[in-house]
Amino acid sequence: MLTALVLGIGVMYLVLVMQFGSFTAPLPVMLSLPLSLIGVVLALLVTGGTLNLMSLIGVIMLMGLVAKNAILLLDCARREEAQGVNREEALMHAGRMRLRPILMTTFALVAGMVPVAIGLGEGGEFYRPMAVAIIGGSLPRPRSRCW
Repeated sequence: MLTALVLGIGVMYLVLVMQFGSFTAPLPVMLSLPLSLIGVVLALLVTGGTLNLMSLIGVIMLMGLVAKNAILLLDCARREEAQGVNREEALMHAGRMRLRPILMTTFALVAGMVPVAIGLGEGGEFYRPMAVAIIGGSLPRPRSRCW
């Protein structure tokens, strides 16, 4: 699973390099990935879950969601900068413009994972760590201001 996670992050970085046309532009996206792990660890500690195969699958799914959110913000801010807006203003505007879509996808994901996290029914305990990891990593966390 660790190999899959590292390979997934590496391929994601290469795709972002091709998309943005720069080796440094994807760095803010990549730096946002470890921040989601804080929520995963805290959620597993609070619920008494363990870091097992299903929670690692949840981490991989979570990395995709976090990267998507960061790409939305970064792309919007880069378009603003290309139009001549200074960086701080572009980031603030991107945050205001993309907040609603990001919150909508996050809330939809959390709402879909809550029944799995409760773990009722057959096999509920098997998938529970995955849902807890996804919900915990999706919750708000500190963000860096320096892009």
